[in-house]
Amino acid sequence: MDKCENTNLTIITNLIRIGNCIDTNVYVAGLRQPIIYGDSRSIILAPHNANYKKINLHLRKLGYNNNINTTNTFKKPILFMQSVDSNQTQYTYKSRHPREFAPMILPEVISGVENGTRIDKIAEKLPLAPPEYNKALYLRKSIFNSWQKNLHEKLPDQEQSIQLQLAIQG
Repeated sequence: MDKCENTNLTIITNLIRIGNCIDTNVYVAGLRQPIIYGDSRSIILAPHNANYKKINLHLRKLGYNNNINTTNTFKKPILFMQSVDSNQTQYTYKSRHPREFAPMILPEVISGVENGTRIDKIAEKLPLAPPEYNKALYLRKSIFNSWQKNLHEKLPDQEQSIQLQLAIQG
């Protein structure tokens, strides 16, 4: 990818080269470390974050081998950078922390339910993310579910729920 600004990219690839990009998020599963070159700044690298119902089937058809480590290559990119002013305050790249990681769910149909499977159930584990990222997603979802259950117990009246929603929206 070259000359991108304010871009989000999710990709499975052998190799990705990121050049002259600014404020870009790259969610990657690759056989090789990403290469960052040129005048690239504020690049955030993270593990592949896309998920959909048939992703494992498609990965098998492509010959993806689960034994090959593609989940952590984003952590140590290869840098070919221009000389940088020592006073520069922007970073070239950083890895997204698991607490800040979020899945991108790609439903096959635009609906809350498909063939009896809730779409939010699809993203319980991302097949190409390292265990610490899947654990962070699980913990975040558990906290949200607990909060949501607690809220429903405290606001059983639909009128109260509507008032709370209006208050939150301002």
